[in-house]
Amino acid sequence: MKTRKHIICQAFLFLACLLPVTMMAQTQGVTAQAAPQHSKNYLKQQEKARKQLEKEERRAAKLSKKEVESVATEKDVVYIFGVGVNFNDTTLYLSDIQEVPYMKLAKKTKFLPFRSSFSLQFEQYLENTLNIQHETCSVFFDAKRKRLAKHFYKLKKRYLDEGKTEIVVIPKEQFQFKKPIDNVAE
Repeated sequence: MKTRKHIICQAFLFLACLLPVTMMAQTQGVTAQAAPQHSKNYLKQQEKARKQLEKEERRAAKLSKKEVESVATEKDVVYIFGVGVNFNDTTLYLSDIQEVPYMKLAKKTKFLPFRSSFSLQFEQYLENTLNIQHETCSVFFDAKRKRLAKHFYKLKKRYLDEGKTEIVVIPKEQFQFKKPIDNVAE
């Protein structure tokens, strides 16, 4: 059984151990007080911020997963052909149907990324190589060659039926579409 002296002695030792800590805290300008109690509003804000951070982390993980899935592989091919027409002229310029490897259509819209770049490539070919100015150029594309061939022959037939239009088909040996990223690297 502990005596009164024994308890006082333990209390004194305990206080002696705390004294240097409290003195050190006072010399550093920190008071040895209990941590302040936070209001309910503050705690709600902290919880809301934590949940928002977790939500952002999940969204970032989901986006990185989509980016990995959206990387085109060698089996991903898009078929494409270009059309150039001047509405003041009777000549229609068509490129052969070509395949552009390592390209994918956009998942939601099924549109070709960099469409305008492909149109610009065909327009620059007509201007620089064939010296044909003021052509309005466009591209047709599809993931399946057979469906694109139907569009190609339908377009060709439409202009042939009018009888006034001359159609010039540019073979792929003369003009080749390049993937825009490869084009920038050159």
